Amino acid sequence: MKITIGQDGTSQIELGDRRCLSCENWVSRGFAVGQWGGRVTCTTCNGTGCGKRGGKGRCKGCGSMLNTDPKVQSVPCEGCNGTARQKENLTDWMPNDVFDQWLPHVKIEVVRQSQEQSWAEQHIGFGLGSCVDYGASWSMADADLIEKIRQHRPTLRTQVCKLLPGPINREDWDKTTHTITNSLLVVLKPTGFSVWAVPPK
Repeated sequence: MKITIGQDGTSQIELGDRRCLSCENWVSRGFAVGQWGGRVTCTTCNGTGCGKRGGKGRCKGCGSMLNTDPKVQSVPCEGCNGTARQKENLTDWMPNDVFDQWLPHVKIEVVRQSQEQSWAEQHIGFGLGSCVDYGASWSMADADLIEKIRQHRPTLRTQVCKLLPGPINREDWDKTTHTITNSLLVVLKPTGFSVWAVPPK
C-alpha cells in the first residue's frame, strides 16, 4: 500500500499486495509457506464413501462422512493459490508506515454536543473509533484533546474504507487507487467522544 498526499484535503491510496492472511498462521504449525491444513480425497474409497465390498457409507478410511481423509494434510492455500500473497482491499488496515505519512497532514476538528453517548457509541464504537472516559475529554480544551488523539495511534489507525469521503459502490472494490480524506471530526460528548472521517471543506 502506498500513499500520495494531495493539496486539496485528500490523499491517494494505491493498493498493492500483502502477505496471505489465510495461511500465514499455518507456518508456525510446520506447514510450508503458501500451504494450509486441508482435507484430501480419501485414498481408501477415492471419495465414493463406499466400503471395499461396495457397501454405501461403509468406508472405514473416512467414515463416509466427508469422503476425505480424516487427517489434516498440507495443501495449497485457497486464499492465495499457494503464492502466500493476496491483493489488498478496502477493508485492510492502513500499514504503520503509510499511517505515519498520512497523519501529519490530517486536519482534526472538535464539535461538542451536550447529549449523552448512545449505547452503540459506548459499546460498539462509531466511525474510526469511540472512547468512553466519563468526562475527562469534556473538561479538556479542544487543542489539548486534538493533540491527545493524534498521539493515540489505535484511535486513528483504521481501515481504508472508513476514510473514503463518500459511500462505497460495488465497482470501488475492483479499483486499486482510491481517494481518502485528510479531515477528521471529533464528536465530543460529556461521557466521551467518537472520531469520524469527513469530506474536506
